[in-house]
Amino acid sequence: MSKCSNKLGYGRLRGLLLAAITVLMPVVHGQETEKTVIRSDAREPAFAKVLFYYYQNKPYDALAGLLANPKLSFNATGSINVMLGDLYSKYGLTREADVAVSRSVNSDVTASNRNDAWLHYGKLLYRTKQYELGLNFLSKPPIMLSPLQESERVVMLANMMMQASRQPEAIDLLSKAQTSSPYYYKLLKYNYALALLQKNNAELEKQEAAATKNKRSKAFASKVNLNKGAEALAILESLQQQTKTTKKEEDSSWALWRSKPSTNVPEFKEDLSVTPVDHQNLDDKIALSTAYLYLQQGKPQKAKNVLRTIRLDSAHSNTALLTSAHVYYQLKDYPLAFNFAAELGKRNGADPLVQEGWLLAARAIEETDPNKALQYYELIIALLRQQYANLNEVQQSLLDLNIMQEFRVVDSDPILIALPDIRRNQNAGIWAFLLDNGEIMRALQQVRQTYLLEQKLHTYIDRVAKLQQQPTAAANMGDINKLATMTNRLGVTLTRAKVQDQAAFVALAQEPLQERQDKVDFYLTEALLGKQRVQNWLKER
Repeated sequence: MSKCSNKLGYGRLRGLLLAAITVLMPVVHGQETEKTVIRSDAREPAFAKVLFYYYQNKPYDALAGLLANPKLSFNATGSINVMLGDLYSKYGLTREADVAVSRSVNSDVTASNRNDAWLHYGKLLYRTKQYELGLNFLSKPPIMLSPLQESERVVMLANMMMQASRQPEAIDLLSKAQTSSPYYYKLLKYNYALALLQKNNAELEKQEAAATKNKRSKAFASKVNLNKGAEALAILESLQQQTKTTKKEEDSSWALWRSKPSTNVPEFKEDLSVTPVDHQNLDDKIALSTAYLYLQQGKPQKAKNVLRTIRLDSAHSNTALLTSAHVYYQLKDYPLAFNFAAELGKRNGADPLVQEGWLLAARAIEETDPNKALQYYELIIALLRQQYANLNEVQQSLLDLNIMQEFRVVDSDPILIALPDIRRNQNAGIWAFLLDNGEIMRALQQVRQTYLLEQKLHTYIDRVAKLQQQPTAAANMGDINKLATMTNRLGVTLTRAKVQDQAAFVALAQEPLQERQDKVDFYLTEALLGKQRVQNWLKER
């Protein structure tokens, strides 16, 4: 399925986008068919228009302007290629971005502009999981990267190394990395700890594979892994302590600043795209990883204290609540285990973590109040049956789904469209689960992109038809007719692509839906067995 998705992705997108822009943009801008002489002057209006679109964050219009005006080559070794590399990277056009970025590396533009385009191309390779190409590219940075750009480069490079099972290189890179950014400092240290854990796990697998059936050998391998995990745990503990200290000092630092303003210029300008929520999410991930290591080392008391620091509205709070419930259940503190599981059970029932929380809450009550547990099991069985029915409804409706009605799109850019909004109904959690899958989201976005391209094409066709009716265009009628033929061909291509995209989306969504149904079915069986267990116990009593 992934091959099918990729085939329908960047390859087809490249063809459609470039065809639409290069063929149709003269019509979009209302340009006449006769040739226009463009002056080789930096103040050229056409170039000024491209700059306007580029800095107004209208990449489609900026790229269209550049490709529709091939004579804008007076600055081809500088600004043009910087912009082209940046724009191609935004649209996922890897080969075109590579050529443009390569031309701009040795140009006479400022380092900041050149390096932005260079880094955006690196992000494209990282986002599209082209790890081998990305490792080679990001390993050779241009001169004068800013501290922020260098921090981003190291994070991406280290993650690519880990994905390519090159943990020792990632560990060496991250252990030497330095940054003045508080956010990237924590992110680099967190990734360093993860790289250590990945290396430890890989070594443990090798030791266990090589070990004989002798119990001593296996025990020795586990002990070695546990000792090596201590280094990663120490890093995570230091990050946790730093977070607590920072939060305590915020008020006092604010008061000190108001009483005695500092005149020092900060050495590092933090990335404005890193929000307070990003900091909080990273803190939650650090806390969750720390808790897991505590549990692995048999320290449930420390684990539960760390888990309590995770925000209730965090993206990781469901996992934290379920883990806390399991910790208390193992400690035989059944009332607290029930409290955590019940809190989790109030959330969206489409989440398997919530469904597991239902079962764990019932199991905890079973230890203290069997009569109440019986009622709880009956409630859970009804809830799980409803979730199964909801999954079946979504699965049956996929073939008849009107994607553009379910996920409306109003963007003017037919490629860089915003993420779809999910309608609030009983199936919202299921759709959120499906669209969390990168391939499914990509397939859905391609359907929506094709729709917008079709809308633009209809506008182009109407304008070509008007040109054909103008008496003044008789001298250029041959070119206009060729343009009409090309727009019709593009229309056929888009129609075919729409059918392929819809089929790809349905095919990709079917498998995870079936897996989710199987999981619900498993939980339902567990609930039925739990109910039967309690009933038998009450009868025997």
